Amino acid sequence: MMITWHLYSCIPWNAPVKKSCLIFYGRYKRNVKYNSDLIGLYVQRTFCKECGKTNAPLPSIIVPYSQIPLRTQKEILSACTSTNPDKAERKKHLKKVMSFYSLIYDNNVKYILRQFRRHWEQRIHSIGKTLADSLCGPCISAYARQFMQIHRTPNILYSKTNMR
Repeated sequence: MMITWHLYSCIPWNAPVKKSCLIFYGRYKRNVKYNSDLIGLYVQRTFCKECGKTNAPLPSIIVPYSQIPLRTQKEILSACTSTNPDKAERKKHLKKVMSFYSLIYDNNVKYILRQFRRHWEQRIHSIGKTLADSLCGPCISAYARQFMQIHRTPNILYSKTNMR
């Protein structure tokens, strides 16, 4: 299944970018592991006439540089880092999550956990949030990156003042 992501559906109307200065510049294909399917997603590339930069806005459900959607990553993290001290109970919950997502493997889970602990665990605590909270806006506002985005490419279409 192929889906084309439309640029205007992921730029908030109060964003500091004038939509009239953007030129559609091409597109590229991204694969996303959604439930038990691999979905092809075309991402529209744009060129800004004012600043001369090329952008590829993604919907907030997609983590840049990852095939695993944000919701799935948060479910895995919640299953593995829950406050429940019973390790067997956490493993049981993780198995249930992984059985639902047949394209997610053990190495994917280990990678997500490692990246969370290495890059994001302290950051979300420092802004007063938990995994149960909505993290997209606060992380873009505080760090100019989507939650669980590891590469340090800033999301320049959004200003800190426009995110809640």
